[in-house]
Parts: sequence; C-alpha cells; structure tokens
Amino acid sequence: MTSIKSGLSRVPSVTFLSISALIFCCFSAHAADENRVDMLAEYLQLQEIAEHFWEQQSYSQAAEIYEMLARNGFRPLNSALGALDAYSRSMQLDNEILARVLLPLQDMPLEGNVRNLAEREFLKNFQDNEVLLTLLGNPQTEENKGSEPGEAAVFVSDIDRFYRAFDLAENTESFTEKINIYTENYLLPGTQGLRDFAAIKFDSMTGFTSFVESHRDYYQAIRDTITDYQTTTRRVETGIRQLQAIYPESTDTDVYLVIGQHTSFGTVSSAGLLIGMENIVDADTPVDTLPEHRQPVVASMESLPFIVVHEYVHFNQTHGGDGRLLGGVITEGVADFLAELALGNEAYIPPYRVWGEEHEAYVKSEFVKDINSRDWSRWLATSPEHLKGNWFRDLGYFIGYRIARAFYEQADDKDGALIVLLNNADPDGILRESAYLAE
Repeated sequence: MTSIKSGLSRVPSVTFLSISALIFCCFSAHAADENRVDMLAEYLQLQEIAEHFWEQQSYSQAAEIYEMLARNGFRPLNSALGALDAYSRSMQLDNEILARVLLPLQDMPLEGNVRNLAEREFLKNFQDNEVLLTLLGNPQTEENKGSEPGEAAVFVSDIDRFYRAFDLAENTESFTEKINIYTENYLLPGTQGLRDFAAIKFDSMTGFTSFVESHRDYYQAIRDTITDYQTTTRRVETGIRQLQAIYPESTDTDVYLVIGQHTSFGTVSSAGLLIGMENIVDADTPVDTLPEHRQPVVASMESLPFIVVHEYVHFNQTHGGDGRLLGGVITEGVADFLAELALGNEAYIPPYRVWGEEHEAYVKSEFVKDINSRDWSRWLATSPEHLKGNWFRDLGYFIGYRIARAFYEQADDKDGALIVLLNNADPDGILRESAYLAE
C-alpha cells in the first residue's frame, strides 16, 4: 500500500496542490509513519474531506480523493463509485477514466455489492467498457462460504485471519509490534466488513490491541467455538433464505463475521451486517474476566443464526417508531418475531423471553408505566436492576415480540401485517390491533 500523499500525487489533476496542502495540514504528523497503524484513521478523515468537496460541488477535487481511496483499498467499491459519480458531475467521465478507476478493484476484496455498478445512471452509457464487464462478471471477490450469485453471502475469513495475528502477537513483548501485527495481518488484509467494523466500533488499533492482549485467556477460550463455524453459517444462510421467502421484498445484504474488542455484538454498514464473534461463548469461557458491563452481552453459537436473522430484519425495517419506548420495543420485537418465523422449530429462545414469560404480568404492568418514555435504558439494555437480580436485561425485546406476534396472529392479511410491522409507522395502532395489553 502506498502512502496517502504518494497515492494522491499519481491521480491526474490541475487541483492537486490545493488538495495536497489540505492533506498535509491534516496529516503531517503521520505522513512519515511507516507502520501504517494510523492509516485507517487518515483514510476516514480523507473521506470527510472528499465529502466536504462534494457538498461544495467541487466535484473534481472530490473525485481525486475518492479515486485515491479506492486505489488504496479503503472501501474500494464505494470509493470508486464516489469517484465515478464525481467525475460524471464534473463532466470528465469517459471510458479511459472509468477503466483507470475500476482496474485496481480487480485484485481487491470488494464489499459484495458490485452489481451496483450496473445500476448507476451515470454508467448507463459505458456498459460495454471491458473493465466494467470484467468486474460484473466476477461479482464475488471476497473469501466467503460460496453463496450462489444473487444470494446474501456469509463472510468468515476474518475469524481465521484474526487468530493468525493472535498467534503472531504472542511471540513479541513489544506492544508497538503487537499493534503492527494486528494491523498488518488482520485489519488491512481483512474484508470490507471488518474495515467498516473497525472504523465504527474499535477505539483505535491501540485500544483494540490493548483489549485483546489483556484478555488473551478469554480469546483463546472462545477459539474452538467460533472457528467451528461451518454448520452455523449454513443455518444462517438458510434462515436468511427463509426470511426472504416470507418477505420477498426484503433487501439482500451480506453478513460479515468479524472479531472486535467486545464493544458491540453487531452493527451495519454499506458492506452489510457486521457481527462481533468475540461475544460468542461456551460454558467454559471465563466471562468473568470481561468488564462487568459486558459480561451479560454474550451468547452461544447456537444463538448466532437467530441473532443474524434478527439483524437482517433490522436492515429491512423502514421506520423506527417515534422516539417513545413503545416504538422502540416494537422495532426490536418485530426483528425477534420474524427471526422466529424464518428459523421455525430451530429458532433460539433468548433468555429474556424465558424470564419475561415467567413474570409476564409484572413485566406488562411495568411497561404500561414507561410506555411513552423516551428513556429506553431499563428495557433495551443492561439496567442496574438486572445487575441486582430483580429484573432482566432487554425485556423490551420480549414485550415487543409479544406485541408483534399478537398483531400478526390476529391479522387476516398476513402479508399486509408484515409490511405494517416492518414499517412501524403507527406504534399505537399496532399495539391497539394486537390487543396484547388487553389480554
């Protein structure tokens, strides 16, 4: 990988000096850093600069930065699309520029949605471009489980890549070298999903390395469990296909199983669903070595298909309610309910549902008190009550699930009911039609 300034200098432009000066002001402290530990942060800041130029309608400058980011492997497909769109808006796009921007992508792992290239209006006159045709003919370039074209893929290669770096890091006492090992052997060659997860959920590579190295026993204990992913990923793919059968209008997206620093179970990005596999444990995992607030945020491998399909539903939801607790719990409950529908008899039953069913009258009475609250912490997180043992975390998921299931079961038009639940534009109407609180 080339340095930021040298990579940008090879992009033809009459505006290079202004962009170069701006980059130098922002990144002079890192320009000579040969270990590239801070490269990801620099790329994120360069992306912000490109977005600034775009907002100012300085499309030529934005195009140059996006092209450099794509060439250096930072969100290459999205960066390339940004560059091509900007070149088009500045009236510069032609076959030569299109080929130059796309050619480096042929040897890179992409985000899994390369077909977006064919759908862009600004590329409709270039559909016979040889480089474009080559990319469209090879739509899956990341290591994955071999899903069929047109299906969501589950990418697992970052798990194995992490443990290769984990083993290498054990052989040095130098913390700086450990950072470099995880950066060079895990992050930089990782999938787009990993790079997005790192940008969203890692404190920094220093923070990530510090957490992993101070919890080596924990990461070693989960190793056998999370590297034995073949059967589970097949169940994930089956669950997603079944969800798509239930709701054919669902949007395809890929799934990335990655390893982080125990700050999140999952999130989404333009690449797809990003799942933190360090949260998957078994009975022998030393969970008590984690920070206290993270100890409840673990699950078994058995639960992974349910978790992934739940997140897949979120990717297809169009409305999050109106900020009140009622809308929030319905959003989460719909995801739980559809995950159960998709997985059928194999669906995992979360602990909060078990506890909620055993104490349902009490939970309902408490929910009525908070139904219009905009503070969700008691219901959709680990609360102090839970830590004391007289409450259970995430009971909002249970209440939302019961509302969603009751609404669906009473509906004559099941397909229409799914659309209403996924939109969640009228939480009060959903609750009223479900008759759940009247039970």
